[in-house]
Amino acid sequence: MPVYALDHVSKTFGEVVALDDVSLEVRPGEIHVLLGENGAGKSSLMQVLYGLYRPDAGCVRIDSVAHAFESSADAQACGIGMVHQEFMLVPTLSVIENILLGRDEGRGPFRQFPDWSAARRRIEALGAAHGLRLDCAARIETLPIGVRQRVEIMKLLYGKADLLILDEPTAVLAPDEIAGLFALLRQLRDAGHAVLLVTHKLAEIMQLADRVSVMRRGRIIETRARGTYDLGALSRLMMGDAPALPIRSRIAPAAERLLVRGLRLPGNRIGVTFSVRAGEIFGIAGVDGNGQTELADAIAGLMPASCDALVLDGHSIAGLSVAHRRAAGVAYVPADRGHVGSIGAATLEETAELGRRARGFLLWPDALRARARAILEAGHVVPADPALRTASLSGGNRQKLIVAREVSGRPTVLIAVYPTRGVDVAAAAAIWSEIDALRLEGAAVVLISSDLDEIFDRADQIAVLSAGRLTPAVARDEADLGELAHAMAGVHGNAA
Repeated sequence: MPVYALDHVSKTFGEVVALDDVSLEVRPGEIHVLLGENGAGKSSLMQVLYGLYRPDAGCVRIDSVAHAFESSADAQACGIGMVHQEFMLVPTLSVIENILLGRDEGRGPFRQFPDWSAARRRIEALGAAHGLRLDCAARIETLPIGVRQRVEIMKLLYGKADLLILDEPTAVLAPDEIAGLFALLRQLRDAGHAVLLVTHKLAEIMQLADRVSVMRRGRIIETRARGTYDLGALSRLMMGDAPALPIRSRIAPAAERLLVRGLRLPGNRIGVTFSVRAGEIFGIAGVDGNGQTELADAIAGLMPASCDALVLDGHSIAGLSVAHRRAAGVAYVPADRGHVGSIGAATLEETAELGRRARGFLLWPDALRARARAILEAGHVVPADPALRTASLSGGNRQKLIVAREVSGRPTVLIAVYPTRGVDVAAAAAIWSEIDALRLEGAAVVLISSDLDEIFDRADQIAVLSAGRLTPAVARDEADLGELAHAMAGVHGNAA
């Protein structure tokens, strides 16, 4: 299998230097991890390698031969495949239909008509060879997130990819699924494939990486082989003097602030019931697709849902609109930061103002700009220019902007769904610093996340949402990490 390399690649967007003379080599039979904080250039580098961006200078080399990709199709033709953090599957189609989508599988003049039997045999053979068995007839929308990810990997193998790029692949998985993914990646490496893994989770590097390259400010700072690095050294290389995650101050929770009783989600006629006290973080763990987004949307008012009671500080908010719930003190950090939490075409100033209720009939530009600058500064958003388009921000900086905006109104209840998904340690530290400050003021926080470690570290009370049903809450000090992981995988007893 070939050696893939990025050779002195540079890329700018206006005045922003995304990549500055970057060189990186990925060899067959290795797992190479690319590590870096948000805005370091990791995504831009992957976009160049996968043919989505054209570099201003430098090129992609395959076995020393230079290539100028015009599109991702060119990269795929050269054996490069990518599993995006947001899966590129059609939910209403079957596994085999997704794998064959966009491919010419027929013969002669009928190439648009796939040979389904031959395709199924090949998928089964690839599955047997790599421990990646799939039900070809299953519809994507019926599959767990971990299985959908395996479909994405099968798509790459079916397309004869030699280099597999995976962007934050564990962000959506339960602990048991992560172990299965790691075993699969090792098997692919041992079969001779090159695996390029983008992650911000340092613990994953120790388990997987044969080599690690650290990016900072658009440049590769250093590349190290297994056995020549430790987590402390990698963290310092990645972030310099960036702060570590703050240690959460514990306070005695006060009176009940939010009560949810009998809120019925799809597949659960009994309804979800829980309460959160002032100064408390109520953690809801669970794998994507088990009702987390629906629960959060229902509390925020974005999705209609029947319930027995939805009470904030002793007053019912069940019949209120989104705007009136926000005015009553409900703030929301949604799971989808790109479409629900922000608008890519909007300026940072406009995004900082989303969801706020203006008083009177006039909006004063100077006041709006000053408020936007304050939010950008409080959230440590880089760059902090209110005139920039939101789409120009890295994912982590966009997330910091959304959290800072929601916290800036000093709400009494904050619903935070995957607040640190896909962000590095420095960005997570900034996000949690803001959330914790709000909690210390007496706000109730509902934390919904698939990151069990984050739930375990941050929450006072912990429950698991699986198939639309919520397990009874347990205090953080009494919770068992193994039992929570099993509950996330759907192995649990009674649910609320």
